[in-house]
Amino acid sequence: MSTSILYANVRKNGRYGSQRQPEPFEINLHDNAFQIMEGYFWKGGPGGNYRTVDLEFYVKHAQSGELVSVSPLDSGASELVAQVTEQALTATNSSYVAALIDELQHALKAAKQKLKDLKIKEARESELE
Repeated sequence: MSTSILYANVRKNGRYGSQRQPEPFEINLHDNAFQIMEGYFWKGGPGGNYRTVDLEFYVKHAQSGELVSVSPLDSGASELVAQVTEQALTATNSSYVAALIDELQHALKAAKQKLKDLKIKEARESELE
């Protein structure tokens, strides 16, 4: 059985961007309950504790040894999510947070419709093959 080691690097435009390294570093799931309750699921790297939104994830390719990105979103989309999250977490005005949530709900509704449309399109295309 082979095991995969998870690597990460700090997002350059995120909260901890100054801790970004020239190469990704090895990370592990946190075993500290307090850190987990605070949202810091990952341990490793220069800061020691990170939230998922703060990191870009990689695994090492078995044959080539090359680090391959396994982040679910491309860096632009991930940075956008990180920025919105940061704005929500640092806001000092409840009406701002309420407006942010409202905008995000509209965006999610549009994204869900797009996902539904793409799944229908992909199903039709696979039927034609």
